[in-house]
Amino acid sequence: MKILRYFVRATVLAMLFCIQSALADSSEHWISLSLDNDLFTGSDDGYTNGLFVSSFKLNPGPLSSEAAIPWYLRPQARLANALSADSWVEVHNLSQVMVTPRDITALPPETNDLPYAGFLFWQGGIAAIRDARSTYISLLVGAVGPASLAERSQKAIHNVTGSVIPQGWDYQLENELLLGLSASRFKQQPLSPVNGIETDLVSGVYGNLGNYRSGFGGAAFLRIGKFLKESHGVFAMFTSREVNPVAQPQGWFGFLGATAYYELNNMIFQGNSSSNTTSLDWDKHFGGVTAGFAFSKQNWAFSFNVSDMGTLGDKYYGRQRFGSISVLHKL
Repeated sequence: MKILRYFVRATVLAMLFCIQSALADSSEHWISLSLDNDLFTGSDDGYTNGLFVSSFKLNPGPLSSEAAIPWYLRPQARLANALSADSWVEVHNLSQVMVTPRDITALPPETNDLPYAGFLFWQGGIAAIRDARSTYISLLVGAVGPASLAERSQKAIHNVTGSVIPQGWDYQLENELLLGLSASRFKQQPLSPVNGIETDLVSGVYGNLGNYRSGFGGAAFLRIGKFLKESHGVFAMFTSREVNPVAQPQGWFGFLGATAYYELNNMIFQGNSSSNTTSLDWDKHFGGVTAGFAFSKQNWAFSFNVSDMGTLGDKYYGRQRFGSISVLHKL
């Protein structure tokens, strides 16, 4: 428990250090705050809330040397081949997400429903962009259980919004270290303009490997907007959930996307690896749809999207339906 608390404190300090370092660097730096919540879609269970604080370092030209990035990002840079990229992005993301059963007033919670689960994790990645192609590799390190502080966060949010206070957090998944690796590769295909407005199709494949979640899939996004070439690489990061789709400065776009995914393991359904947590049955094949818009002007950017990220079988249908809002600022 103490080790996980130290991890939480160290992760927060690391994010603050990254932001401070950005201020002293000549590259273009952005920081973003994103909020996922199922209240945007009129529900309050399943994937119920997520908070993401991210920093991005945008670099024109290839990575000059591995010494230019922190040691813990060098394996990702090698796998993404950032040394030969046209441009690259360094990403740091601190996230807290939470899952709850359908009836948050039941005590004890129903054993055949989704558990109470909180996750707190850091993701560090490198995106390498070559003309119309983007490759993104990221590492995840974090904690599940009381150390995630999800119980405090959800109760605080429900107090502010006047929502029902969840009763079953004493039964949440136990503390456990999380480790994971994500990879994605996407390509932009420009399409014929519509009344002078750009259109394109961004498609690719992605996968995850770790004790939190493992699987692989594909996705495609149809967009309409302005300066689309400069922002197609963000969708490689979107599948790893480091960032919502964002537009290049002075640009904008609307998008409609679809995903297909096969899941090998998922801690939400299988419980802790070292405990007697009940494992639930779930459909490992699922698909998702998402739609939204993004725009950027000078030093600010904004995006909003609504997603239904999987059926997960009849029993859990709609349990990953949520809206997401992001605000970004150039440092």
